[in-house]
Amino acid sequence: MEPKEGAAHAEAPPRGDDQRHAIDARERETAGSPAVDRARLLALEESRARAEAAHREIVAVLDRITDGFFALDRDWRVTYANRRAEELLALAPGTLLGQHLWTRFPDSYDSVFGREYRRAMADMAPANFEARSVVVDRWFSVHAYPSPEGLSVYFQDVTEKRRAEEALRESERRYRSLFHDARDAIYITSSSGRFLDVNASMEALVGYSRAELLQMSAVSLYARPADLERFRREIEAHGSVHGFEVRLRRSDGSEIDCLLNSVVRLDADGRVAGYQGIIHDITDRKRAEESLRRDALHDPLTGLPNRALFMRRLERALERAARDPAYHFAVLFLDLDRFKVINDSLGHLAGDELLVGVARRLEASVRPGDTVARLGGDEFAILLFEIEEVEDADRIAERIHERLKEPHALAGQTVFTTASVGVALGSAEYERPEELLRDADTAMYRAKQLGGVQHQVFDHTMHAEAMALLRLETDLRRAVEEEEFDVFYQPIVSLDTGALVGLEALARWRHPTRGLVMPAEFIPLAEETGLIVPLGRWVLDAACRRMADWRARYPQARTLTLSVNVAAKQLAQRDLVEHIEELVRTLGLAGILRLEMTESALVANPEGAIAAFRRLRQAGVELCIDDFGTGYSSLSHLHRFPVDMLKIDRSFVERLGRDESNRQIVGAIVALAGALGIEAIAEGVETPQQRDELRALGSRTAQGFLFSPPLAATALEALLRESRPTA
Repeated sequence: MEPKEGAAHAEAPPRGDDQRHAIDARERETAGSPAVDRARLLALEESRARAEAAHREIVAVLDRITDGFFALDRDWRVTYANRRAEELLALAPGTLLGQHLWTRFPDSYDSVFGREYRRAMADMAPANFEARSVVVDRWFSVHAYPSPEGLSVYFQDVTEKRRAEEALRESERRYRSLFHDARDAIYITSSSGRFLDVNASMEALVGYSRAELLQMSAVSLYARPADLERFRREIEAHGSVHGFEVRLRRSDGSEIDCLLNSVVRLDADGRVAGYQGIIHDITDRKRAEESLRRDALHDPLTGLPNRALFMRRLERALERAARDPAYHFAVLFLDLDRFKVINDSLGHLAGDELLVGVARRLEASVRPGDTVARLGGDEFAILLFEIEEVEDADRIAERIHERLKEPHALAGQTVFTTASVGVALGSAEYERPEELLRDADTAMYRAKQLGGVQHQVFDHTMHAEAMALLRLETDLRRAVEEEEFDVFYQPIVSLDTGALVGLEALARWRHPTRGLVMPAEFIPLAEETGLIVPLGRWVLDAACRRMADWRARYPQARTLTLSVNVAAKQLAQRDLVEHIEELVRTLGLAGILRLEMTESALVANPEGAIAAFRRLRQAGVELCIDDFGTGYSSLSHLHRFPVDMLKIDRSFVERLGRDESNRQIVGAIVALAGALGIEAIAEGVETPQQRDELRALGSRTAQGFLFSPPLAATALEALLRESRPTA
């Protein structure tokens, strides 16, 4: 607070004692004349009264002012102090008057107060300053005015003002610190967008120096005009934007994705003065999001679209077909032939390398804009957009076959692979993409059934067959659980005597609505679904127990052997050998039980098969290779297997008498068996000519409809009752 007007020349009001002494002196000087004396006395009284009134008025004024005030004489004694001064200095009323300043406040002598007071008295010049008093721990604004009589001091408490100023300065320091040291870019612009201030992070973000930015407009940093227009619309509508995604162009020409928060700055009249905002670089986050999106929609191994992305695109194609009946497209479903063999023999790394190579060849086989996807495992799908006719899909399928025929170099070996391809033509008839992919899969399955290395176009009969197969699988699972099966027995006879020498156990399914279902219809499905494991064990157990019962009741049965088929998946069961050993031991079937397995089942895991059958042979179980000559050649392993007999496949037997080269094959098989010291059994004998040819070639045992069809247990019992035991 500034001092009151005229206060610079104010002096301490005269004390009452000093005034009285002056009047007494003047009275002595004028003593002598009574009249003069009375006049002088009256004048002096009036003067004294006026002086005392003036003194009281001055004191009253000084006591009413909001400033503290005190007066010092030349000896630094307090000649006057108003009430406010005593309040500000936390003193009781009247305790300051007559006090020596430096005695009363010794700590102030060397403080700002002491130095400034002494300088003012020495220089006879006013002192104006602000300082903190150690006496009361408060800040004061002081105005000191010297005169020949002493020093007049006015002072105000400015503690709150100083605190507010300090708080403001601290706030400004924090703001500048936040502004300049912030990790995010911060900027301030004019209403035209010209930069007025930027922080260091802004410089680092866009690659321009502060000096360069202050010569630029924020508009020049926008990489996409659409972002700028959208920003202008939003900030005009709302006065701010939050979480605004924008693409900025850096000084080197590269582009970055940013998140912008900005508000309008208004002037005192409420008009737009500019903008200020914070920019956060989200380029890495956007790349991570894009990577996640890509990973979610692409196969990590081949980089191809995955099932989810393929189905999205297929759905769009169906939507277009619904709008435009003239629009045609196609879906190709591919499955690699014999991929599991390559994967198991060369390892999964080689298998993955093969899948990547196949993916690249498929991409090279289609047109730009078509979609090649990996659905999983060795299954791929292709979406062909805008085909004119089915022949377009045929041509691309043929191109795929040609490209896949080229060899692959994997794990130091040359590998060949082929594919089975199903084609489904898209049309407005389909409502869901899953239906179209299902039909392409169905057509692929038909191509694989026909031997692979080809493609098939879907027709509705395939769907009906697939549905029938699905129903059959459902029924088969129920049948295994409820044991809806019987075991039939086909006699095996001696070609020399015609006598019964053995039986082959064959499963029959008594379907509750379809009646008796033959093995050719359900055994392949059981093998594919894995149901062959529980089904095969049930047949094995039932046949062995039946044979033990017959052996106990019919002497004719005691010389017969029992052949039971075992699938490859059964052989993979760890407890199969122990289970068979237990059956043979408890039922007394050593030297009686024969297990029949195909060549392919043995070759798939030769070491495991050899170990298993060596144990079983020790338990008295014999091994027969079924369908010999029709699967993968096992001649290199044949001498290693503990084989007791070979079965000549019916495909060779049925051509006897009609094909000389076929006769030579059968003769070679019989000769091979003789050379190895094992038995050769012919199956599927239906005519006397076939029987005679086999006998002439040296075969000694056979089975087929010429001798007997497979018989139910009751019919076989009747046969046992009628027959005589062989010697």
